[in-house]
Amino acid sequence: MFTDSEIAKGFSCGRTKTTQIVKRAVNPSLLNSVVQKCRSQPFTIMYDESTGYGQDKCMVILVRLFDNELHMPLTRFLDMPIVNIGTAVNLFHAMDQTLTKQEIPWSNVFGFMSDNCSVMKGKHNSVISRIRERQPLVMDMGCICHLANLCVGAAVKLIPLSVEDLIFDIYCHFNQSSKRKGEYKVFLEFLDIDPLKIIKHVSTRWLSLKKCVDRTLHHWPALLSYFKSHKDVEKEGRIKRVAKLLDTPEMKMYFLFLNDVMEPMNDFNTAFQADASKIGLLHNQVKRLLRIFLKRFVKTSVIVAHTDVTQVPYDVGDHFLPDDKLVVGLPCRGYIADHQDEIGVETEKKLYRTARNFYIKIVSKMIDKFPFSDTTLQDIAFINPRMKTKIVSDSDNADLDVLDEATAPCFIKFIEFILRRPASESS
Repeated sequence: MFTDSEIAKGFSCGRTKTTQIVKRAVNPSLLNSVVQKCRSQPFTIMYDESTGYGQDKCMVILVRLFDNELHMPLTRFLDMPIVNIGTAVNLFHAMDQTLTKQEIPWSNVFGFMSDNCSVMKGKHNSVISRIRERQPLVMDMGCICHLANLCVGAAVKLIPLSVEDLIFDIYCHFNQSSKRKGEYKVFLEFLDIDPLKIIKHVSTRWLSLKKCVDRTLHHWPALLSYFKSHKDVEKEGRIKRVAKLLDTPEMKMYFLFLNDVMEPMNDFNTAFQADASKIGLLHNQVKRLLRIFLKRFVKTSVIVAHTDVTQVPYDVGDHFLPDDKLVVGLPCRGYIADHQDEIGVETEKKLYRTARNFYIKIVSKMIDKFPFSDTTLQDIAFINPRMKTKIVSDSDNADLDVLDEATAPCFIKFIEFILRRPASESS
């Protein structure tokens, strides 16, 4: 490890010593740097449970702040208290104890981020309601990625055949059996299909369903041949159930539809999981996402007639696109055309009804959950570098010089400072 020093070459460190160095030397040094920054400048708290499976349940406290030395926003670890009983009182108390122990004032907390469960985000008896007792000016918009996942989850429930159950059954069949994987490999080689891993769908993982649907479609011919030729295909149970669903044209039709319809939401979710600060993009992007879904089933003339996209009457029958214009994806359209005799007219019409109900549900959830009317998001849209040519000064109506990735953090700090000032001063 230390090739330039004869003395250091003899250095050795066992498990116990390494643990103590990390816990008693490295950790205090790193933590002290974070604490000092939190004591002297505004920051956002990010609060969520850990994914461990031990006896004790831990809550992770992260802070998002602007580093004056690196000139960029950073996310840093603050604490991980044990909270075995997850009531709002206990969750807030654990956070409050951490700030008190580190002598970090609540007045520096200007934002709070967590998932959107009622214990965190409820109006009257939640963590955020208790935070507002200490810091009334705290901002809370919820986790936009979690909200997007909830919208998709609500819409997927309207699919008449259980896509998620089929994905889960296929995964469970192969997961713990090397013998079954070996037998299945023969079908993959015979049909010349890339042996990509069959993945598990986890509803709490935001981008999981799209990946699982896409992977199942990739394996579909091999899976169909494998399960239909299985020796237990006539017995009641998982194998017979999976073989029957894979051999149902309607099921593949819904897989193709979901694979297409979830693409915009996944792109949105991926974009806002990036490390870079994108707060200036959020308001325009949520409106753009809503417009994308509206265009899939509502006439364009109806959409353009409303300047506020959230006011489009999307659930009125006369405003729907006809079946031949309804967006279900080109692969789905092609599959229907190639298997018209097997699918039948009634099943095809059922797909179009399901697709409209899917779009109506996802749009209604977005309008209900997304921060379309948040005035703060609207006011700080100028942090978007693409908007720099549209920003003019009040004095001479001239374009501002530069608002790019290098200068945007400075504007973020300015906004953070304004948000912390009393209302009388901010005016």
